[in-house]
Amino acid sequence: MRWLFCLLYLGCLAALPLELRRRESARIKQTSEFLSLMQRIRREIACYARPLSEICRAADLPELQKAGFFDALESGDPHAAFRRASLCLPADAFALLDGFFAGAGAPKKEEELAACDRVIAELDGIVAREKREVAARLRLRSTLILTGGLLFLLLVI
Repeated sequence: MRWLFCLLYLGCLAALPLELRRRESARIKQTSEFLSLMQRIRREIACYARPLSEICRAADLPELQKAGFFDALESGDPHAAFRRASLCLPADAFALLDGFFAGAGAPKKEEELAACDRVIAELDGIVAREKREVAARLRLRSTLILTGGLLFLLLVI
């Protein structure tokens, strides 16, 4: 019975880093898709002066679809949709996008475009940082999980 417990425990320890990798991948994909969405918003506002909710509804981004962002857009309020979606963005990206969607719909087109440019530039930096740091972060967390788990197993046995 003890060996069965050990094998089950080691299987769970091996699965945790894989789940971490999946979550980090989803985090980077969602941030990248919001960057794509912001670039599309900027283009649509500059060229056609379309409303933000209409631009968001027309986008086809699979990670944001999985998070429920587009389902929540049915109310017509992008800020409420952003708040209701189950997102796993970095904290600074979440705060940046939350501020953008809360203040969206500026009365002047130039102000809206300037806000889009600022958000795009900052999101681009966040995506680059996340891609650069993800390998080290995953390696550290996986090592801590496996080492701590094996130490616990040694104490129990």
